[in-house]
Amino acid sequence: MPNQVLCVEDDFISQMLMKQILKKTSFANNIHVTSNGSEALNYYETLYKTGDFSNYPRLVLLDLNMPVINGWEFLDEFTDSYWPHFKDTKVAILTSSIDNEDKKRAAKYPIITDFLVKPLTLEMIERLKLKVTEL
Repeated sequence: MPNQVLCVEDDFISQMLMKQILKKTSFANNIHVTSNGSEALNYYETLYKTGDFSNYPRLVLLDLNMPVINGWEFLDEFTDSYWPHFKDTKVAILTSSIDNEDKKRAAKYPIITDFLVKPLTLEMIERLKLKVTEL
């Protein structure tokens, strides 16, 4: 399992639910939460500036619909600017969207490992465990 997970989610209740499920299942040792894509990019910028390329989240649980910088904007900026330095990072979309166009768009990003519809469940964690065992 990944040592660290970054949850990018603007809804406080969803944040708390994700943290509880991730802790209960011992999915990750460290869970970092940001409220939008801008905060998440700032987090990676800090890691980049400190040169910490070994101790970073290998999995990002990403909401798509958020204020400031949404999930799509985060993905574009992250893959262009940070992914070359944090190559082991995978993203699981965790959204309320059931739009097939969102699923098709997500499939175009090689960094995305899964597209999940909220709320995060124990079954989803089991599914993610199978996909991220190498992280």
